[in-house]
Amino acid sequence: FGRDFGFNSVLFTPMLRKGQVIGAIGTAHPDGKPFGPHQVALIESFADQAVIAIENVRLFNETQEALQRQTASADILRVISGSPTDVQPVFDAIVLSAARLIACDRVVMMRCDDKAFWAEASADRRGARAFIEKNRVPIDPQANFPSRAIRDKVTLHLPDWSRMDDMPEHERGLRERIGIGSTLMMPLVRDDHCIGVLSLMRQRVGAFSDKEIALAESFRDQAMIAVENTRLFNETQEALEQQTASAEVLQVIGSSVSDTQPVFDKILHSCEHLFGGTQIGINLVGADGRIWIGAYHGRGREELERVQPFPPGDASASGAAIAHRKVIHYPDTTDASVPETTRRGCAAIGIHSALFAPMVWDGEGIGVIFVGRDMAGTKSTLTSGRPVFGQGRCIAAHLRRPGSDRDPERADVPRDARGPGAPDGDGRDSQGYRRIA
Repeated sequence: FGRDFGFNSVLFTPMLRKGQVIGAIGTAHPDGKPFGPHQVALIESFADQAVIAIENVRLFNETQEALQRQTASADILRVISGSPTDVQPVFDAIVLSAARLIACDRVVMMRCDDKAFWAEASADRRGARAFIEKNRVPIDPQANFPSRAIRDKVTLHLPDWSRMDDMPEHERGLRERIGIGSTLMMPLVRDDHCIGVLSLMRQRVGAFSDKEIALAESFRDQAMIAVENTRLFNETQEALEQQTASAEVLQVIGSSVSDTQPVFDKILHSCEHLFGGTQIGINLVGADGRIWIGAYHGRGREELERVQPFPPGDASASGAAIAHRKVIHYPDTTDASVPETTRRGCAAIGIHSALFAPMVWDGEGIGVIFVGRDMAGTKSTLTSGRPVFGQGRCIAAHLRRPGSDRDPERADVPRDARGPGAPDGDGRDSQGYRRIA
């Protein structure tokens, strides 16, 4: 080294930080004289100053990074507090912050159920929201990486996609379109059940650092907070709406001692509001033991009348709900498990999902409330059926009240509930309900 550059004496002084060498300062001159003590001391002071400068830059950068993280967290928490009923704004804020602070080429927030996952929000490295496809992708650990994180409920860190011989077709397609080199996938787990995945992608190959993983975990946790807050808020709102509806029904019952029609009307309105039902009705057990339409709201009344009376027991959904004293829910009314009579009735009025809640009083089943929708699928309020069941008890109590116009012991029970051949009732009211009195 000295001969190549014409040096005859050199001095290397280490740069130390907390006992660790982080660099060195080298000095040289062509003379063969040794460096004097004052020269060595001067170079050592320069090395100490260099270490101070490096440390200041490191602390400054760490402070800036911490400030950026705190600002991002505060922004996300602000979005969470301002969007208690919708997680979408929170997901958008999280992917934007993660893409910027963790220097990812793309960040995607995915949600999942028991069968598939889909993208909910996405951002690219520039912070702009990237185009995403919200198609449902079947959960299959052999077919894609997110499914593995969902199944195992643990973080999936893949630092080098180029070395993976068993890359699924789904990821090969992503690599060709986006050029992914490394990924970090973190599942969102609640009560030992995965509800989503936060996926961070880079084009360059390389592992995510511990600091980056910790920051990604904080974003994942904030997403979980948002999901849970939204769930609790919506459940509280639903419970309040249900309690309000029940109180209104009880109020109508208290002011309508001799006529159940106002109670029926209020029940049907409540069910339409609470469940988004398109066809709602009340079926009553007639004196002949068969089940007849007692009140109805929605299209297809005449078509449904052609299907009645409905048989008791498991031969119809109304009969099964009464016989087994439980709420019966059919997410898809065309399924083979649905009783044939019920399938015909639902097809006649265009219902694709339905719920039947029994009305029971003193151990005797006297009817059902049913709520139907023109689309297949489930919803928490429809699936539970608890509000409908409560409304059913209210009606049952009113039907059994002595002197009620619906008391089966009286001669003037509703025409439909007594069976065929009974005289017509009052027709439809102003709300479109069939009055049977």
